Amino acid sequence: MEEWAKDAVLDGFPDALKAGRLEWRAVDVEKPENDHFIDDYQLTDKSVVVAQIRGGKSTRYKVLKDTWLLLDDKRAFLKYVRSGVREYLLGT
Repeated sequence: MEEWAKDAVLDGFPDALKAGRLEWRAVDVEKPENDHFIDDYQLTDKSVVVAQIRGGKSTRYKVLKDTWLLLDDKRAFLKYVRSGVREYLLGT
């Protein structure tokens, strides 16, 4: 899932990444220093999260919950993640 999500973001939003409007981060929530993300984003499993970070704190976020349903279809997975990120960037 991580590799596909990375592909979706890096290949789907080069302009937003270059402009600094978007940043790719992979976070291992199994590491003690990252386990707060489970509560912060109300995660029940590994997930793709789109979040706005200001001053080191998440001010807005969206969990793309259906990624697990698409793990057998890379094209659909990429489309779903890109759609979720695009909607998030547009503020919807």
